[in-house]
Amino acid sequence: MHTVKAPQERREEFLDAAHALFEERGVDATSVSDIIERVGVAKGTFYWYFKSKEALLDALAERLTARFLESLPPILADPDRNALEKLRALWEIHERDRHSLPGLHRYFHKPENLLLHQKHRDLEHRALIPLLASIIAQGNREGVFTVTCPETTAEFLILAQGLRIHPSRDRAATETDARHAGFREILERVLGAAPGSLGFLTPGETGRART
Repeated sequence: MHTVKAPQERREEFLDAAHALFEERGVDATSVSDIIERVGVAKGTFYWYFKSKEALLDALAERLTARFLESLPPILADPDRNALEKLRALWEIHERDRHSLPGLHRYFHKPENLLLHQKHRDLEHRALIPLLASIIAQGNREGVFTVTCPETTAEFLILAQGLRIHPSRDRAATETDARHAGFREILERVLGAAPGSLGFLTPGETGRART
């Protein structure tokens, strides 16, 4: 018996199925037919919600970005967390989100998908800047940061994070640890933070925030 579902519910069902298949098989190895078969509907139903596989990928990226951003306000509003603890939590959530669906992230980093990648990066950055600025301002009040303009500094930190994630292709793998340490040192200086206080940014360190 054919089940009639609300449009938003059916749309989410397609996104859930695509997410699961991308994790199982990868983006390129998953076809629209695979997604339709997983949902169990007629082919035309898919195209009523999405014009193409690319449109579905766009919608899935939007949903992942929205869920990431929705997880942040409770952390930022937590009165029991100091600025360094909030910064660490923000960092860990971002890293977990970035690695949650590697096939999708690789897809968006292909040269032919540059505009789509830029769209979602800009969406995320616009939302993150005021949230990160509020953490920096709290750090100023607590005496762990010395920043004149929290919002401008937040924008710089987000851009710097992009450089860390996307290093130039000609860098040797052996430089990775040194790059992470250098990245951490630069951010500590930008924030006016104590040396080592952002240890959680460097893989292999204890990551304990000094307060």
